[in-house]
Amino acid sequence: MWVEALHSAHHSTWMKAGIYEGIMGSVRGNGGNLRETHRRETANNAYQNGRINRWMSTGNQIEHEVFLSMWVSRFGLPTKSNSTIEKHVFSIAIRLARGIPVALGPAVLVSIYRDLSLLKQTTVALTKMGNNEKKDNVFALSLLAPLRFVQVWVWERFPALRPQPKPKELGEPRLARWHQMKGRRVENVGLALDLAGDSFEWRPYARAVGNWDFPKFYGEREEWVLVGSGLDQELLAFARFLRVCKLVGVDDSMEWYFPHRVGMQFGMDQDLPGYVHPCNGTPEVAWNNYSKPINGVKLYIPSRFFEADVTTRYLEWWNPSLKKEGDDALVPPGFPAKHNWVDAGEGNDALDHSGFRAKHSRMDAGDSSDEDRMTVGAMLKSIRNLKCVGKNSATPSLSTSRPEV
Repeated sequence: MWVEALHSAHHSTWMKAGIYEGIMGSVRGNGGNLRETHRRETANNAYQNGRINRWMSTGNQIEHEVFLSMWVSRFGLPTKSNSTIEKHVFSIAIRLARGIPVALGPAVLVSIYRDLSLLKQTTVALTKMGNNEKKDNVFALSLLAPLRFVQVWVWERFPALRPQPKPKELGEPRLARWHQMKGRRVENVGLALDLAGDSFEWRPYARAVGNWDFPKFYGEREEWVLVGSGLDQELLAFARFLRVCKLVGVDDSMEWYFPHRVGMQFGMDQDLPGYVHPCNGTPEVAWNNYSKPINGVKLYIPSRFFEADVTTRYLEWWNPSLKKEGDDALVPPGFPAKHNWVDAGEGNDALDHSGFRAKHSRMDAGDSSDEDRMTVGAMLKSIRNLKCVGKNSATPSLSTSRPEV
C-alpha cells in the first residue's frame, strides 16, 4: 500500500504539517481508501495514472509530493473529475511535503456547507413537484464535498442511526472506528432524527474511546488560558472554533460559520445567539477577518465532564408559555428533558465578537506576524504575488480577482 510505503520516511512530516490523522483516516476511514481510489482510477485513466505510477516506489521527494497531490485532490478538495488533479493542488502538496501547515479545514467546510445547501434545495424542489413533472424532467446533481465527514458526524452523535463501531487500534485515527461500516437500516430517517431527544450526543469526542488520547481542550477540569503566540496549537484551534466568521473556499464561494448557535457542542450553556453584523465584503476581506490573530486575552475551556444545558432566557424564547406555566415538558428538540436551567444574568452577559456571551469566552484580535499556518487561498495568493515580483520587479498589490481562504 502506498501510504504504508511512505509512512516510515514521512510520518513525522505529516505530523508537523497537521495532516497525519487525515492521511491515516483515508486508509482506515469511512468512504474507501487511497489504494482503492488509485486502483479504480488506473482502470479509468491510464494516461493520468501512468504519470503517477512513474513516481511510485522511487523513494524520492517527488514521489512524496505526487502522493500528497493525489491525497488532497481525492480526500480534501475533490474536483468535478476524478481523473484529473487541479493545478492549485500541486502548490499545496509541495508545502505539505515540507511540513508546512496549510489550513485545509475552511475550504473543506465551505464545500460541505455548499453541497448540503444544494442537496436541501433540490430535495425541497422535488417534493413540490408532481409525479408527472418528475417524469418529464431529468435532474443532474453534482456533489463534490467529502460528505463522508457528515456521515461520521451523524454516527458519532445519533446512537439510533449508527452501527456498532470497531475497536480502535493503537496508533489509528479515531475515524478508523467506522472503516467500511454501513449504517443501520432506518425506514424514516427524519422521524428518527426528530425523536433523538436527549440521546443526541453533543460532545461525542469528550467520551473516552480505547487507544485514543483526548485533545488538550478536553481536559478533566475547566480552565482559563491566556491566548497568544506561545499557546499550544490544539488550544489555539479551540479558540478559533469559537469565532464567528465567513469561510472562503478555493472556488471563491463563501459560507458563514456560526458556532454560537450550537454552543452545547463546545461545552457551553446555550444562550440566545448574539446578533452577527452581516459582512458583504470580498472574499479577501472575509479571509482577513478569519485570520486575525488572537492575542493577549483569556479563553474559557470547560471540563470534558461538564454537561451543558440552556439558559432560562433561551428556554423562554423557545417557548414563551413556559414563562407563565412552568411546563418543563416542552423543551427545544435535542435538549435534555430533565434540565437545570442556567440564569444568564444581567450584569455579565455582554456579547463578544464571537457571538458567545462574554462570560463564556473572551477573545480579541491582535496584530501578529505569525504565518506558520496558511489557508489554501492565502498560500496560492502568496505564490502568485512572488511570481509578480519576479516579472515586474515591484512590490505586488493584493488582487481581489482570487480570494483568500
